[in-house]
Amino acid sequence: MTIRGDTLLYGVVGNPIKHSLSPVFQNRFFKTFGINAIYVPLEVDKSQATKFLKNAGYFGFRGLNVTLPYKEIALKVAKHVDKHAKEIGAANTLRFENGEVYAYNTDWIGVLKSLDGFCNPKSVLVLGAGGAAKAGIYALLNIGAEVFVWNRTASKAKTLCSKMGCKAVRSVEEFIKSVDLLVNATSANLDAELFNYDLLSEKVSIFDMSYRQTKLLKFAKERGCNVKDGLDMLIYQGIESFKIWTNLEARYQDALSAINESGY
Repeated sequence: MTIRGDTLLYGVVGNPIKHSLSPVFQNRFFKTFGINAIYVPLEVDKSQATKFLKNAGYFGFRGLNVTLPYKEIALKVAKHVDKHAKEIGAANTLRFENGEVYAYNTDWIGVLKSLDGFCNPKSVLVLGAGGAAKAGIYALLNIGAEVFVWNRTASKAKTLCSKMGCKAVRSVEEFIKSVDLLVNATSANLDAELFNYDLLSEKVSIFDMSYRQTKLLKFAKERGCNVKDGLDMLIYQGIESFKIWTNLEARYQDALSAINESGY
């Protein structure tokens, strides 16, 4: 691709962001459709996040994905918010048009498509209470699952559950054996032990929203659990974001090929 004065700008905002695979496949999508655009990672300091997200359109950006820890901020800066982002309370996709900011949430679609064919849970324990957790809870409630939420800060889980209609729990260990699915939506270090992993049973499926190998996933595999990482979620939410920006339907296989070719 040759960058010119009329090259369209897109990107992903977060902190940290250098690890993101989104530029790998979003740039492949633009290439596939012959669109003169570039998608870049943007590590923005927390003190500047609100200002940047609100004004990115004035700097030439047509659209942004937003990841940790700015999904709630992304919702607040938008004048126009789609119903899903509003109900979830977080946005991971922004579109800039005529000086105005439009906010969407495609994470919940990524969760639904990731779970399709993986498991059909009746009861779920979600770890975390941030933007990713909110999208996961929203998706799970929409398929009729009973959702329990644990967070390191118990009051945050309780507040979230009162808004979304799920149930906060004080202890992971207390509920881990009574649910079909455990969802890790925390921003914890990959090597973190969030609870006593010795309690994991092969009867519980594990969906970790991280697309890196976490200690939880490694331990669950050894226990014989049905496990899934967050790579499909990343791809599917990205396909939906691309559609919002371009009205074009990108292909999952194109994203996966680009990621594999990148050496991931």
